Amino acid sequence: MNGDRVPRSHGGKEPAMSHAGHEDEPKAARFGELSPEIQDHQREVDEYFTKQESKGLTRRQITKRVGIAGLTLAPFAAVLQACGGNSSDAKDAANETGKDTRKGVSLAMFASNCGLVPSWYAQGNRQQKFYTELLGAKYQYADGELDPTKQRASIENAATKKWDIVHIDALAPGTIDRPIKSMISKGARVFEGPGQIARPGKEIGVTSWLHQSSFEMGQTVGHALFEAAGGKGAEGNVIITRGAAAAVQVPERGKGFKEAMKDYPGFKVVADDFGNWDPTKSQTLWEAYVSRFPKIDIGYFMSDDMAFAGLKVLEGSNRKGKTKIGGTDAMAPAIDAIKSGDFVASYRHSSQRVHVFPLFIGRAMKMGAIKDAPREIKLDGPLVTKDNADSVKWLQQDNLYLI
Repeated sequence: MNGDRVPRSHGGKEPAMSHAGHEDEPKAARFGELSPEIQDHQREVDEYFTKQESKGLTRRQITKRVGIAGLTLAPFAAVLQACGGNSSDAKDAANETGKDTRKGVSLAMFASNCGLVPSWYAQGNRQQKFYTELLGAKYQYADGELDPTKQRASIENAATKKWDIVHIDALAPGTIDRPIKSMISKGARVFEGPGQIARPGKEIGVTSWLHQSSFEMGQTVGHALFEAAGGKGAEGNVIITRGAAAAVQVPERGKGFKEAMKDYPGFKVVADDFGNWDPTKSQTLWEAYVSRFPKIDIGYFMSDDMAFAGLKVLEGSNRKGKTKIGGTDAMAPAIDAIKSGDFVASYRHSSQRVHVFPLFIGRAMKMGAIKDAPREIKLDGPLVTKDNADSVKWLQQDNLYLI
């Protein structure tokens, strides 16, 4: 959504439009660039709207009856058939929306990310379950368990089957090329992100890499932390707690943070270690830090789960509030910590966009609605402070999953 508003006349009424928002545009012009299957579905939608409008229903009432999923995501013919009374079972309608319109078979999605221990990855898994169930698609997930060897074994097992859509967040680039190429050879649309599948510069047929700017994450959270710690005239000790060493986003977050640090020359990094996205490992690191450093002014964590581990240690040593904490992911507990003042800021790494957009894009390709996608799709997400904390928390809640 770009926020543009529909122009209104001086009388306050909307200009005449079709349900799709095209102002008296010839139908042939709207249908010409779509696949034959989608053209047929779109014509049926137009016919349905015309019929319902003749009964005096408003566009809002019609949209409510059909359902937003039916208008934007589903094969239109199946949804309209359900709305027309041939099926009163909502579950049947939902199952229909997950079908490949060319073949009439349910789409199948396989996914694997770094693991369910980090809350951000667990949220992404829940989101994929939610939307595949909503669309009636089959879904299988493999927990990466924060272990590249275990992730590879799970993906190799999955590669023996046929998939329509695949999303992989690889723990270690270059370790799963062979099974992924096997999936692609069987017709799968494969999406990667944020962790890439192959090593940099090597192409194996992946459709798109979906990711946010890790550099921006580090830089924006860094600026917020340095300002909270006194700004350009202040001095202090800084500790960086990174994610997994092999993860492609980790060095970029570090570069972004250190770029921000250039504007605050009084601060120095006294420790910079890998926490591997693991709260237990991060807690062990920070227990050593509080023993070693009597003064820690800033703790930058590349995930909020690790930040909470550091906060726990600071609380246990009666040093809570003396260290400015910033993280990444902006999950609901971290947003609450921002509101309470325990964290300065976090950056919303949108698990919804990373984990669910592959389903939407892959499904649109299978339907024939789009022919291709950019090799790299850059996503966005906001820096979360007290000013926007409530909004970001509300938008990511379960059963909504919008950011």
